[in-house]
Amino acid sequence: MREKFTRRDVLKTMGIGLGGHMLFFGTGTLYKKRNSILEALAAPEPKLPVFEEARAFLSDNYGIEVTTGETWDPTVFGEKIPQELAADMLEVIIEEVGKYPPDFFKRNKLHRIHLLANAEEGLFLHTKPIRGIFQRLQKDSIILSYGNGDMKLLREVFHHELFHLLDYADGGFDQDDQRWRDMQKDCRCLPYGFDPLHLPSDVEAEVPFSTQYGSTSPSEDRAEFGSIMMTPEKHLQLLRRISGTSSAKVETVLLKKYSEIKAMYLRWSGGAMDDSYWQRLITQGVSYHNASEVGDATRAK
Repeated sequence: MREKFTRRDVLKTMGIGLGGHMLFFGTGTLYKKRNSILEALAAPEPKLPVFEEARAFLSDNYGIEVTTGETWDPTVFGEKIPQELAADMLEVIIEEVGKYPPDFFKRNKLHRIHLLANAEEGLFLHTKPIRGIFQRLQKDSIILSYGNGDMKLLREVFHHELFHLLDYADGGFDQDDQRWRDMQKDCRCLPYGFDPLHLPSDVEAEVPFSTQYGSTSPSEDRAEFGSIMMTPEKHLQLLRRISGTSSAKVETVLLKKYSEIKAMYLRWSGGAMDDSYWQRLITQGVSYHNASEVGDATRAK
């Protein structure tokens, strides 16, 4: 049975309490070890043993191997990542991995994260820069690239590519695509892959997609929803957007999609990522000012 999610649930979630520390799954010992490694990685000049300790931490506790150098995919290439940039990336990865239950990655078979600098995808002269990618050739791995140093974007890319891996392992990208498209059949909504220069005249003014990039296909829409929901500030913005849309039909579509993604995470986590998980993620990840401001505005409706 699929989880039902209503407008009232959105408002209830938006009315959550005050901000604090980022959500972390695991024992007190794991938490202390994590913080010790993060502190060492954040040092002005992190030493080589810190990298090995960080990689061992991810391998021993989450089953994730972190690799560098050449990739297994002939269509993806980039530069070997320098030590100081690897420290930045490992710091982000350890923080974001901690949002999931410790057995989540072994349960769902993410076994490797490969780090590159200035990665590109393509063949010969037809290449494009990428910030991350999941390739079906290596079903248990994702690639992350250090580009312009935007660590906030790297966090979002990590969750986006991880969602692709989970989605593909859960039956393949195509399994849910038609059902995902059917969520919009009763709405005069823009279709996936729409041409902005040739829009129908009778479509809804508001869009039913996670982001502009999510409008390209159902699988990208799901991955963008997943990335947004794992990023507390963006998750809260999504809830505000859903509750504030002026189109009842677009709101219904967004609620259906949001509920679907929650149900997927609930299944992948063996029930650990339930409603209380999402409330804690947002509460502990958003500042006091933002959370209380949005909660007050919502309760005033």
